[in-house]
Amino acid sequence: MKTLLIDIETAPAKAYIWDLRTRYVPLSQVAEDGYILCFAASWMGSGMVEFASRWDHGEKQMIEWAWELLDEADAVIHYNGKRYDIPRLNSEFLVRGLGPPTPSYQIDLYETVSRKFKVLSKSMNHMLRLLSLEEKVKHKGMELWTECMDGVAASQKEMETYNIRDVEALEDLYTHLLPWIDNHPNVALWMPATEDRKCTHCGSENLRFKGYKYTRVASYKQYLCKDCGSYSRSRFAEARREDVLR
Repeated sequence: MKTLLIDIETAPAKAYIWDLRTRYVPLSQVAEDGYILCFAASWMGSGMVEFASRWDHGEKQMIEWAWELLDEADAVIHYNGKRYDIPRLNSEFLVRGLGPPTPSYQIDLYETVSRKFKVLSKSMNHMLRLLSLEEKVKHKGMELWTECMDGVAASQKEMETYNIRDVEALEDLYTHLLPWIDNHPNVALWMPATEDRKCTHCGSENLRFKGYKYTRVASYKQYLCKDCGSYSRSRFAEARREDVLR
């Protein structure tokens, strides 16, 4: 399975406001729409992060490169990407007439954190800190974004470092959250067929029988992966409700 990790960085919109307490800005007061500054992406397990930006590649090439990567991916991992990164990229694809990339599984780690855990903050950096993983790159705040927009070379280089580290951290976090991810694609489907049972989350054959999984109509053998900690079940039922009631 070709799994892509991706993170985008965007420029804020510019608008005219009457005072600092303004909460709503009508469209007529927007002077310039926001846009994608850059993105970083990596194929799971490759150990190499690719980076594309407006200043190094130009807007057209950057967006087309993102489309090609998403089109090639079987699954895409991101943090809050279902609500932001992917729709933002889709907007660019629409405007340029590229059409939608080939559909892929969307693995949103923010969604897993929100549903599975009660933590002080759902931010990516807080989760990295809780798990004693290397944190995101510290930066100077909004000034970094505005200087990138203004063409300051040093800030653009700093943004590249920041963006690349986000993707590296994304892979670290994914590895730790893997057994908690619901509806994870069955990676075994992309592997050569063998008689050995494989973990649906990581493809490992290092499984241990862990009792039975009961649904409303049937029971299945349940297995625990000793490598990633995920649970999976047998494909065929051991017993069905109608058999038990006979």
